[in-house]
Amino acid sequence: MMLRASAFVMVNELGSGTALPYRRQLLRRAQAGLYWTGAAGLYARLRRCQPPCILMYHSVTRPADEAWIAPRNRMAADRFEMQMRFLAKNRRVISLADLTDMLWDGKSIPPKTVLLTFDDGYRDNLEVVAPILERYQLPATLYLCTGYVDRGDNQWADVLYSALRRRRRDRFVLDGQPPFDLAESEGREAACKVVADLLLSAGCAEREALLESLVSQLESDTDAPRLTLNWDEVRSLAAQYPNFALGVHTADHVDLSSLAVEEALDQIRRSADDFEGALGRRPVYFSFPYSRSVPRVCQRLSGLGFRSAMTREGIASVANDDPFDLHRMEAPTRRGLLGYYTSGAHPGLSMKLFRRA
Repeated sequence: MMLRASAFVMVNELGSGTALPYRRQLLRRAQAGLYWTGAAGLYARLRRCQPPCILMYHSVTRPADEAWIAPRNRMAADRFEMQMRFLAKNRRVISLADLTDMLWDGKSIPPKTVLLTFDDGYRDNLEVVAPILERYQLPATLYLCTGYVDRGDNQWADVLYSALRRRRRDRFVLDGQPPFDLAESEGREAACKVVADLLLSAGCAEREALLESLVSQLESDTDAPRLTLNWDEVRSLAAQYPNFALGVHTADHVDLSSLAVEEALDQIRRSADDFEGALGRRPVYFSFPYSRSVPRVCQRLSGLGFRSAMTREGIASVANDDPFDLHRMEAPTRRGLLGYYTSGAHPGLSMKLFRRA
């Protein structure tokens, strides 16, 4: 997955500074047009090889929880169900187990193949997502941040988002930084970018201390509901919805590319141990937090018992047949883009016409 330019886009604070660049907006509209006009379908039928489209979701949100979850991390339940209805009718949605079997066996991937993945372990994955997936008989994979499940913590991006949205004060200070003033949109954007980047690269304890300081200084409302699954709910998900496979996403949702290899592997081993202790089996699916993969870590995953890894966000490569280097796309909200991305025409047709994907 491509590295995000800033952690700021993950938090999407107050809607400021979040619009896509104008050229990117035009490109997405043009790509959606390729689906609506039928050009994408025609191009896909003429291709010999169509890469599978692996879609990435996080939270599928109930209205009561929307105010607590960063917009980048959530999709409304009615929109998600509309997407699942479309995929069930028009695409071949397969399980990660089926895809990895095909890759390990050297088999070709059927046209219009789609996989569904969910990161982090939001509680609504059990209460909202799983029943919708079962209604349409669609398999999916959920990657758990096991330390968050242990502690019942909400994701740091959501804590930051709600702290900024529900603040009573506008000024705060961080060590080594000039004071931030959130009264104006320019100040909010600068502050959110700095804080989000610090949180992205921080370890678990440092992250918790920074968030506590921020919430205290801003006098933010902290009465958030628990948004993360606990282990009883994870076990319930596994028992009730066997087509919803489970994997791990590190223990503490840290950026593994910022750690030494052995430290990164320790995060993965801890998450695998947590998983086994709660579910009685070792995990076989892994995804890198923030899509920041580390080749030397990827090379060690097989020895830890894993069968695949989600590594980057962006475009599935036609030549990519490595189960430990699977690329995903963040699920779009627009129907036309969903149709185009999952048609089998992407990225080839976009590159031919626009020289951009």
